[in-house]
Amino acid sequence: MSSYNSRVHEATGYSPYEAVHGGPMNSPFEIDKLPKGIRFKDVKGLARRLKAIWKKVRGNNAKAMVQQLKRNNQRAKMPQYKVGGFVMLRNPVVRKGMVKKFSPLYEGPYPIMQLTSPVNAEIQLADRTVTIHFDRLKLYKGWEPHPLASKANPAT
Repeated sequence: MSSYNSRVHEATGYSPYEAVHGGPMNSPFEIDKLPKGIRFKDVKGLARRLKAIWKKVRGNNAKAMVQQLKRNNQRAKMPQYKVGGFVMLRNPVVRKGMVKKFSPLYEGPYPIMQLTSPVNAEIQLADRTVTIHFDRLKLYKGWEPHPLASKANPAT
């Protein structure tokens, strides 16, 4: 724990100990470097030092967050949905009498009627048209269902 608390964190630029106590952690071998007494002036100086450190920590955290977001977005791939294509819909609701473990994760396939925004698609369910965010959809990679079959049998 001592090693973790004394090591400088990449995102903050400070060690956890320094961010809390305002200075580097002393090792037990540096007992002669410990202060002998505490004066009010020292407490005021510590408060100023801590405020400066916390301000820098917030700035460093913001920079690290932007860098992490860039790295994550480089690896992220947005699915390429097309009007007329088919998707599967993730429905987190478990029907009455069913158990989540044995319920299907996705329903469908459903045709995409329209792309309403860069992250939303309008799909045709058996009885209505709904707008769904891409995070609940995945591309259907099977045979394209016959258009009349999906209206005659809403389960497909």
